[in-house]
Amino acid sequence: GEDLFIKLLKPVDGQTTCEFRSPGNGDVNVDAIDSLSRVKKWTTELCGIQVTNVTTSDAGHWRLTSSTANLNTMTRGISLVEVLEHNLEVNTTTQLFSPFDDVTPEGTRYCYVIRPSQDNSGFPQHNECTIPEIDRDLDANGRWIVVAGIDGKTEEHIFEVSVDVKVEKLDAAVLHDNQFNKLHLKCNLINSNKFITFCRFLRIADNVGFNMDEGIGSSIYG
Repeated sequence: GEDLFIKLLKPVDGQTTCEFRSPGNGDVNVDAIDSLSRVKKWTTELCGIQVTNVTTSDAGHWRLTSSTANLNTMTRGISLVEVLEHNLEVNTTTQLFSPFDDVTPEGTRYCYVIRPSQDNSGFPQHNECTIPEIDRDLDANGRWIVVAGIDGKTEEHIFEVSVDVKVEKLDAAVLHDNQFNKLHLKCNLINSNKFITFCRFLRIADNVGFNMDEGIGSSIYG
């Protein structure tokens, strides 16, 4: 039920065609794969495929062929796929991570992380496991499943991590003290290691500006 990623490490220079051959079948151009097929083009690789929802019928030899026009130059790679039946046991860690944090187990050969969403999109990686950067429209917070292939082990190492993304933002406010008829100005950076060296408030009604001196602490003005 998991996904399989296969690619050629060194496709030919000037490649015009990439084809794959699954066990017991003929060659198929990766740019002409049927939309209903479980095999998809690995879009981030020059010559690679993603096999979704792997079953025992996918066991066997898979071949990728990278070639130039008229087959003048050709490179082939063969991968032996063994499908293991095992119960999925996910270990959970309570540590919080952020995008680009390294969560790679020792001896990792390949890895992919699964985004915490309904489509379970996978992010394949080589020799490392990192939480990828997420677009603004996507939410990186939550559970991530990490699947790593370890040297010397037949079963993949599968574990869960929690991601807590903290966005840098400016916390500014103008508060009126009715009792003493004074204005209290606040200017501070949240979720940041930076230090504010200057903060200015401008009153729009009469264009009067207020320059703030450093307040209590190294990064809080008020």
